[in-house]
Amino acid sequence: PAVLAPILPAAQSAKGDATISQLDAAIQQNVRNQVAALGASPAILQPAVAAGKLKIVGAEYQLASGKVKLLD
Repeated sequence: PAVLAPILPAAQSAKGDATISQLDAAIQQNVRNQVAALGASPAILQPAVAAGKLKIVGAEYQLASGKVKLLD
């Protein structure tokens, strides 16, 4: 389905380790992929980014704790 297409690359490339599960790694990679896609969107966002009026950042909302974790 179309809804899975943007998520699939992150899920396939994610590697879990001792500090993070594969699911969490996939979620974080998907956020990074979406930040990159937004940053490469010249027609809509790039002028504001270039002017310093907009900064695109990635974050993960952690449902269990209600916290937002900013990603680098």
